[in-house]
Amino acid sequence: MSPFTWSPREKKFAIALVAILVFAIGALLWNQEDLPLQNNSLPMYQQQQSQVKTVEAKKEPQFATIDVKGAVKKPGIYKLTSPVRLYQVLEKAGGATESADVNRINLAKVIVDGSMIYIPKKGEQIPTEASPIQNKEADKKINLNTATLEELETLEGLGPTKARAIIQYRGEHGGFRSVEELLQVSGIGERTLERIKEKLYVS
Repeated sequence: MSPFTWSPREKKFAIALVAILVFAIGALLWNQEDLPLQNNSLPMYQQQQSQVKTVEAKKEPQFATIDVKGAVKKPGIYKLTSPVRLYQVLEKAGGATESADVNRINLAKVIVDGSMIYIPKKGEQIPTEASPIQNKEADKKINLNTATLEELETLEGLGPTKARAIIQYRGEHGGFRSVEELLQVSGIGERTLERIKEKLYVS
């Protein structure tokens, strides 16, 4: 039996077929190398978006708790979004009373958490926590114009109801001008005043 021989036409056909197979295999391998790069681009984008959301979630609002006293319509403790300026605190407290001397305070001042704000009346000396009263007897007394609800409740004969009535009257009238003015407060009579007046003062 004679060995198999290729005709010139068959040789050309075989070479062309091999070339096509090589080209097809090369193209397939090339696409497989590109595929991971394309697939990795989406997770990277998602990771960046996740990081942005995490940073935004950490930016929680900060608050400042501020004690407002003096010649304001609604004295009390307020919790406001920080940073906050004095004029915003004053607005939250209902604004200043007619007797307030707002020309002596800096309304643009930034107020920090835990501050005590006192709005003075015209002609009044501003009390400060940094300047304690020199009179030792006065140290034992309670200032009607700056006393808190808790401080007033420590006085004999004053419960939460009367203490709140005193603070409400103080806010509506711009503070007390004398201890005896307590008689104008609902629920405060001569007998109650006699028991507590030695423990009070007005400034």
